[in-house]
Amino acid sequence: MKVKIVQHVWHSKEAVFSVDFHPAGYMVTGGLDKTINIWDVAADEDGSHVVTHLTDLQGHTKGVNCVRFSHSGHCLASSGDNGEIIIWKPAAPGAAPAFDTSAATPQTPGSA
Repeated sequence: MKVKIVQHVWHSKEAVFSVDFHPAGYMVTGGLDKTINIWDVAADEDGSHVVTHLTDLQGHTKGVNCVRFSHSGHCLASSGDNGEIIIWKPAAPGAAPAFDTSAATPQTPGSA
């Protein structure tokens, strides 16, 4: 296994609490800065990984402590430090990293 350290300023130098991978090769991160970032992870000519920021999702009011894609990759769930859970759905079928943020409604205990 070839290992290379990829260094980025992931979340404005704040703590990163969760990482998950989309079946198509995207990576999602959540952290203390209340932001979910979606990254493209690809290999360059020599096989080294190249990580490129694609977009970020805003909707949490406190730190994001967990992000997970569904098994199919069609939805993304995130949870925050104040009990919010947001289910993100793609803006268009097959548009994996492009999530519709207009319908991001946090679900808190007792609000369902």
